[in-house]
Amino acid sequence: MKYVRKIAYLLIATLMVAAVALGMCITFSVRNVNVSYIHYGAENDEVSILRAEKTISEIKSKIAAGCQGTLISSVDEEAVKSYVGDDYVMESFEKIYPCTINVKVRERKEAYAVAFGEEYKIYDSDGNLLRIDSENINAVDSAPNVLMCGAVDEGDIKELAKLGSLFEKNFSALRSAVGELRLIREASSLAKDRYCFVLRCGLTVELRDLSSAEDKLVRAKNEFAKLTGEQKLSGKIYCYTTEDGRVIASYTKNS
Repeated sequence: MKYVRKIAYLLIATLMVAAVALGMCITFSVRNVNVSYIHYGAENDEVSILRAEKTISEIKSKIAAGCQGTLISSVDEEAVKSYVGDDYVMESFEKIYPCTINVKVRERKEAYAVAFGEEYKIYDSDGNLLRIDSENINAVDSAPNVLMCGAVDEGDIKELAKLGSLFEKNFSALRSAVGELRLIREASSLAKDRYCFVLRCGLTVELRDLSSAEDKLVRAKNEFAKLTGEQKLSGKIYCYTTEDGRVIASYTKNS
């Protein structure tokens, strides 16, 4: 009888462990998926709002289908990114124990065009290729994208896109303000490459190399604010670093 009793105790203990393990699995399995979405439509535009709601619903459904019921500790960020898809950028991914995943996604923002034979390669604001088109026309508003010139590979495009984001941050505009973004490689290794924003108003903002790029653009913005309406129609704002490390931006009119 004592052996029967021991077996009964063992079975009870096993069942209790299994019950606890099952409870833990249920408790720490993904049950909630929250998605927030950054888009570039007008906040009060009904079409933009409906489109955003549809996007959130679709992304949430894809993530839920792939993750719900999975132990939250085993949910991988790269897997969730694959559920989000290539049409959107996953800005952040967060696991909230015991059972919630929070994801923030951003709409890819069409911004640049690179001449490609008789066509154009269209890139988003991060420098990712979106499509090849016969015209430099933005798919959202039919206005031109910023024309990138001088980029020879994807590394150059990413670098210019990053610089363009800094310009937009400081000037509060990109496509509406900039017609071309040019990379001018100097033939001599002793000379510094130039990065030029050709503004639609006629002025050019030129950075000599990318050191202290944001600091240069801050000073360029301040210099631009001082110009008269006539000065903004032509000339150039030079942004450079002096030998003693000072960042300078100065306006020069066309000769």
